[in-house]
Amino acid sequence: MAGMEGDIRTVDKLVDGCNATLDDRHMWLAPLRNTKVYAVTNREVAKCPNVVTVTFEGQVALGGVRLWNYTKTVERGVQELGIFCDGRLIYRVTSPTNP
Repeated sequence: MAGMEGDIRTVDKLVDGCNATLDDRHMWLAPLRNTKVYAVTNREVAKCPNVVTVTFEGQVALGGVRLWNYTKTVERGVQELGIFCDGRLIYRVTSPTNP
């Protein structure tokens, strides 16, 4: 990310096997994006969210998914999350906006 060169919180930490930690060496940081963008042509609001895609090479049975929404400051963190499986929304949660 621009301005974050040398930061250790890179996307390879997403599945590095160390999950229950507060150590930045096992965290990843997504760019803070403005998810509401106004289209120039018709002034309608279009969402442009951060997206993480995990693709398996073959059929996989999942017993669960565990996510941590670690935020170092109150301005950061996931406010809306959707999980899709085979193109279908199977889970959605919205968190209140941080103060």
